[in-house]
Amino acid sequence: MATDNFILTETAILNGGRMDESGKRSITKRFIYKIVDNSDAKRKRAILDLETLVPSKGSCMSDDLRYILKTAEWNCLDWQKEADRFYIDASYQRVSDDEEADKPWHLSPFNISFDTVEEAIGFSMAYDRNNEKGSPDNVKNVPVVNSAGDPLDANTNEIFSQFSFSYYLENFDSADVFEFQNAVNASPQTLFGHSFPIGTLLIASISAEGLVTYEDDGHTIKWKYTQVNLTIRYNPNGWGRFLLDVGNRAKFGTSTKSELIYQYYAPIYDGSTVTFDEVPTLTNAQGYYTANREYREWLAENEDASDCPAQLPYEYAENIPLASDGTIDLDALFGVTPYPEIEYQEYRIKSWSALDIPSTVKRRWR
Repeated sequence: MATDNFILTETAILNGGRMDESGKRSITKRFIYKIVDNSDAKRKRAILDLETLVPSKGSCMSDDLRYILKTAEWNCLDWQKEADRFYIDASYQRVSDDEEADKPWHLSPFNISFDTVEEAIGFSMAYDRNNEKGSPDNVKNVPVVNSAGDPLDANTNEIFSQFSFSYYLENFDSADVFEFQNAVNASPQTLFGHSFPIGTLLIASISAEGLVTYEDDGHTIKWKYTQVNLTIRYNPNGWGRFLLDVGNRAKFGTSTKSELIYQYYAPIYDGSTVTFDEVPTLTNAQGYYTANREYREWLAENEDASDCPAQLPYEYAENIPLASDGTIDLDALFGVTPYPEIEYQEYRIKSWSALDIPSTVKRRWR
C-alpha cells in the first residue's frame, strides 16, 4: 500500500468551527505525516501517494460525526527543509446538531432543501368555477369536454412541493437505486414530522455513495456506511393519471371483443316516404349492415320515393363514453351521468421500508 510509507505524527485544528461564507460552521483539520523511506524515488512519489490518505468526500469526521468532509488539500510542508514531512488539510462542514448520535447512520437527515417544481400534466376532469354543485374543495367534478360535449386533449402546468435531503444508512443495496427511482409510497410515510397518505409521494431522484471514515492514522476503518440522497415530490391528489374512458370501439351483445362503432341515423318508414331519426344510432358493423339491407329493400319496393340516398350514410363514431364492461355508456353520452374515468398508475407503487428513511428531523441544523 502507498500509505505504508507514511506515519501520522501530528494532528491539529486550523479552524475550530467558525462560520464559512455560507453561514455554516466549518472545521479545518491538519494531518501531518512523516515519510518512512526518504529516498529520492519515494520522496518524489510521496505527493501522489499522499492522496490515498485523503478521507472520502462526504464522510464524517472521525472525532465529531456532525461534520462531513467538503474539500481537502495535500502537499509537502517545506520542500527545501522538510521534504520528509507532508500534510493533508481536510475541511469539514457541519451538517447536524445531533449530539446524541454515536454512528453516522444514527444522524438525522441533512442537506435539506424545499422548493416547488412545475410540470405539464394531462387532465380530463377539472374544478367547477366556484367549487359549487355541492362539491368539496380539491375535488374535480367537471369533465374536460368541448362545447359539443366531446372530450378534449388538455394539459396544465401543475406545481408540486419538492424536498431534497441526504442521510446515512449502515447497509444499502446499490440495486435499490434503480428499484426506487420513480417509486410511489405504498403505505403512509412520515417525513419531517408530517404524515403523508399512501400514493402521494414520488421519488423523483435517488443516488447513493459508499463512504468510509478512517481513524486519523488513515488506515483503520472506523465506520463503513452509505450516503443516500433523495428528492421527493408531493402531490395531495396522488400520482395516478385519470383519463376519460372513451373510444371509437365498444363491445356489443355477448361478444368479448371490441368492434368499431358505426354511427348512422335510423330510417323511419311511412308508406312511400321515409324520415330519419334525429338521434344517431350507435352499433357495430353487423347492426349497420342489417339496417342498411332493410333500408335498401324498402327503397327497391318504393321506386317513387324521392330525395332518398342509395344507402344509409354512416360515420365511425369517435370519443364515445364506455361503461366498465366495454359497452357504450348511454347515460354518459346523453349527459345523465359524468363521463367515466379510468385511473392509471404512471409510476410504480412500492414499499419504501428498505430505504429506512428517518421519520423526524431536529429543527436545529446547520
